Amino acid sequence: MTDEEIVRYVVARAVWAPSVHNTQPWRFTADGGPRISLYADTDRRLAVADPDGREMMISCGAALFTVRLALRSLGYIPETRVLPDPAQPALVAQVSWRERAAADEFERRLSSHLLTRRTHRGAFDPEPLPPDTLAALRDAAAREGAALRIMADDGRRAALAAAVQTAEHQLRQDGERLRELARWTPAPGSARCDGVPASSYPARAEHTQPYFPGRDFARGHGWGYRRSAWPCPTGRPAWPGC
Repeated sequence: MTDEEIVRYVVARAVWAPSVHNTQPWRFTADGGPRISLYADTDRRLAVADPDGREMMISCGAALFTVRLALRSLGYIPETRVLPDPAQPALVAQVSWRERAAADEFERRLSSHLLTRRTHRGAFDPEPLPPDTLAALRDAAAREGAALRIMADDGRRAALAAAVQTAEHQLRQDGERLRELARWTPAPGSARCDGVPASSYPARAEHTQPYFPGRDFARGHGWGYRRSAWPCPTGRPAWPGC
């Protein structure tokens, strides 16, 4: 593959990364060589919900991870420079590739889901996760220099749920935030390819024990999928990051 073909391949997968409200707040550029530059698109920042751009940068981090993973799927070793130029605060990272090495089993399995991953915005089943799954999640976090804390204690979960309930109640009183959310939740059948589609959140509130309330994306319209339906069904064109 030429450098241009590699860039097209990688970016076509990077845009499927998850982002806050599926705003896709990123831009990619290439200078003709083996390098991709990732910029934060500040015009897509949530001015009310994310005034400091923290969630925008987390979204760009997800896109950067996907860039690296796509390169590994081609057998290249990504060389990453994060925030390489203080004079360009919107320049999140530059990724180049010169050396090659076969992807390991973990990378192959992960990269196979680049175009099939979806964000689940409904409730989760009450059954506990298998210990090996929890271990795998911890290992995956450690690979990226992060730590995953499991809230296994019932008391801690209840306290966290209470904090989420209080926060969600406060957020639903914020008119500016609700109007901003409405701008990023198009009605079913919309031709938009960004924002949160109705196929990716439940039509009815799903209760958990303890109760963790979800965002009201439908805002009383009754949009969303039913419990028996699969979010972002494969029978229709899926949106990047949905």
